[in-house]
This record gives sequence, C-alpha cells and structure tokens, in this order.
Amino acid sequence: IYTYVVYHRSFHPAFNDQVPYIVALVELKEGPRLMGQLKLKEGQIYKVGSTVVTGFHKIDKNNELLYFQLEDGDS
Repeated sequence: IYTYVVYHRSFHPAFNDQVPYIVALVELKEGPRLMGQLKLKEGQIYKVGSTVVTGFHKIDKNNELLYFQLEDGDS
C-alpha cells in the first residue's frame, strides 16, 4: 500500500451499504500504481507498506471493480 483514504460518504450507489470504506493506492513491483477498494477481514490491520493481493468485485451485470485484500500473513 502506497497510500489510502477512508471514505465516510458513498460516491456511488453500489457502495451505500459499505460506508465507511477504504480506497488504496497500491504500487506494483513493476512500478505502476493502481487504485482500488481495500477489503479487510475482521481484525486485520493495514498500513502504508502492507502487501496486498487483487480481486474483482461485480457491482452489477456489466461492471466489475478491482479491489485489494491484505496478503495472508500481513495483518
């Protein structure tokens, strides 16, 4: 995780039931940075420098969004 922000207001109806939610800017090993929601399991602690893995969340029949989860062992 390069940096992150916690949103306390939903900016899309698909996230209304998820407020507050975390959006992270993640730096890949290759150099580019990607932005997506950070989904946590209960009790996980995140910080700048945490290692994440990617996944995709289907928000409706036509759209999926990239998300991140902490890599196992990094909580």
